[in-house]
Amino acid sequence: MTTFDRAAHFYDQTRGFPPGVGEQVAAALVNLVGCSSTDRILELGIGTGRVAKPLVALLGPNHRLTGVDLSRRMMDRLVAAALPELRRPDLAEASVTFLPFPAQTFRAILVVHVLHLVCDWRAAIAEALRVRAGGGVLVGGWNDHPRWVYAVSPAQRVQYTLDAYQIALRDWNWCRAVALWAFRFPGEQHSVQDYFTFVTPQFLPKPIYDAVKQANTRAP
Repeated sequence: MTTFDRAAHFYDQTRGFPPGVGEQVAAALVNLVGCSSTDRILELGIGTGRVAKPLVALLGPNHRLTGVDLSRRMMDRLVAAALPELRRPDLAEASVTFLPFPAQTFRAILVVHVLHLVCDWRAAIAEALRVRAGGGVLVGGWNDHPRWVYAVSPAQRVQYTLDAYQIALRDWNWCRAVALWAFRFPGEQHSVQDYFTFVTPQFLPKPIYDAVKQANTRAP
């Protein structure tokens, strides 16, 4: 499992969201989950708080957000940047495969850009489901880019997407939706978002659109 201790001092400069994107992510999470400040929320791999800080700002000072991370130095950056008028999340230095919480504790569990760093990602998901309260949700997310040194090829991205759908259908009876892609943006985003749409702003289908359509079209 990867720890980002050595990258803590420059992580936000190299992996931070563009201005305003963190707020959009927080709003999308709240709208998707339907959570409020009274709900207990857990973020796995909270790091420097690029998701947590705008989420706390949106939920308000009475939020019940908790975060875990292997890197104490990353979480120290979160604490140092916390605004005094907004209570910072509760933090625990722990592995996502061994969460220090009782079963059925959290209304929502967030995991963004983490599972690809975990060797036993199935154990991490199992732990997340263990601490998820009844009727709660697990929300995962990641991004990719062709110029990123660890990026997958377009063909791999298509296959991974189709595999994810099949895993969800076969193994995740708790899963209500697998929303990996946006359908379309009204214009070019000039960011990683452009690589996760089914069609172009001009409504031209991308290979992922045709592959998903073919995989989910039943023969007459």
